[in-house]
Amino acid sequence: MTPPEGTPTPTSPTHPAASDNRVEDRSILQPRMDIMQKTTVTPEDKRDREKMFQLYQERGPQTEKDLVSAGISPESQQRNVAAVAERIRLSEAA
Repeated sequence: MTPPEGTPTPTSPTHPAASDNRVEDRSILQPRMDIMQKTTVTPEDKRDREKMFQLYQERGPQTEKDLVSAGISPESQQRNVAAVAERIRLSEAA
C-alpha cells in the first residue's frame, strides 16, 4: 500500500530519517530570503527604528505601551522590532 500523496517517506527531505537531505536542501529558505531582501524601509519606519533604539539606550527595554506613548504604533513596532533588536545586539557586541 502506498502512502497518500504528499506524505513524507524515508527518502523525502521532510522525513525525520532523511535529515541529511534537509541540511543540504536550502531551496525552501530562498523565497523567504528574497522577500526579506526586497523590503523597503519607509522614512516613517526609519524614524520609528531610531526612536525605539534611542529609547532602549536611554531607558532599557520598553513595553508596547511605552512605545505607543512615545508615538510608535503597534503596527510599526511589529514591522521594525526585528531590525531594532539586531541593532541592539550589534551595539552591545561592539
